Amino acid sequence: MKMPDCVAPPGSPRYYPGMRAQLTRFVPLAGALLWGAACVDVPEDFVRPKVGSVSIIAGQSQVTTIGSDAVPPAIRLLGRDSQPLFGVEVRYSVKNAGASVFPTNVRTDSMGVAAPRVWTVSGTPGTDTLVAVVVGVGTYTFLATVTPPCAATGAIAVNDSINGAVTAAGCLTNGGRRAVGYTTQNVPTSLTYGVTLSMRGSTYKGRLELQRFGVPVATSSFDTSTAIPNRASVIAFLPGTGATVLAMAELASATGPFSLVSVGNPVVSGCEPNVFIAPGALTTQASIDANACTITDQNGAVYYAHRYTIRLATGQRMVARMSSTAIDPYLLVIDGNGNVVAGQDVGTISSVAVDYTAPAAGYYTIAGLSTRSPRATGGPYIISVDP
Repeated sequence: MKMPDCVAPPGSPRYYPGMRAQLTRFVPLAGALLWGAACVDVPEDFVRPKVGSVSIIAGQSQVTTIGSDAVPPAIRLLGRDSQPLFGVEVRYSVKNAGASVFPTNVRTDSMGVAAPRVWTVSGTPGTDTLVAVVVGVGTYTFLATVTPPCAATGAIAVNDSINGAVTAAGCLTNGGRRAVGYTTQNVPTSLTYGVTLSMRGSTYKGRLELQRFGVPVATSSFDTSTAIPNRASVIAFLPGTGATVLAMAELASATGPFSLVSVGNPVVSGCEPNVFIAPGALTTQASIDANACTITDQNGAVYYAHRYTIRLATGQRMVARMSSTAIDPYLLVIDGNGNVVAGQDVGTISSVAVDYTAPAAGYYTIAGLSTRSPRATGGPYIISVDP
């Protein structure tokens, strides 16, 4: 038997059509239950999430360069009991041509947070707008200032050392940081060239970014301890053309002088694989000593290292970590041809991590070493690989 449609007469209580498929509509009449076409007055709590508060926790009022991935917008919903609301739908949409967001429909997780994975801004300088509709609750707007890529004001070649300064007049880059840009010189055009870039600010924590045609391809970590508190470094393969090095402060409001050093690809020698390590594994070593293999940088400095071999499939990602309370950890990833393809050095007693995705299947090397002088000794330390 087909149920009749509900038609609310004038002056009747408010009816919520969204509940039509969820309620069995019976009308009591003379002690019996009969099918009826009367409207049902559904309490508002049945159709609206019982939201106590809505807060924006990421992605609002940011600065990023054209065509880049902005910080994804994130919204947290708490109930009237201040507990996270799970499963509330949030619909995201962009308002600028050339921009995109993925996925467009997200539900809050166990922490009450809903966020898409990627928000790519448009290729036009200006203000990009993203709208988030919390179904049954309200609409929230996110804004991103989209800037042109930083133009280089100087050049840097391998083994160059440059003194400069981050000022309020510098170009604006991701996160609202002021930066100074340098184009790379003397890089072979037929192949990529490994280079280590180290920066030290005198009054702030440094940050380095490598861009190609305005698109970031590598970003440094920065040192948060007191040993070398204002240093940052990055290792990457630079393309022959179109590469720009950006020197900046980690904090958007920081300015001041810096020194920037470009050092060529380290040379690995005498490093026979001594340990095979698999994704998900963890190993603890007592020390790095003079019996280890050596890694020599372009300035002739020699580092002693332990070498680990791992097999990766095409497109397989790994995150290698090295931690120690006794040495200054330094991690390198080396491909099957002996080329250093990734690395990280924060220059202090700490821990480092390298996130690397293999472009081709094969055996790769993870080299763990210490930058503390004397470089022949150090330990213990832990190396692990997250799959």
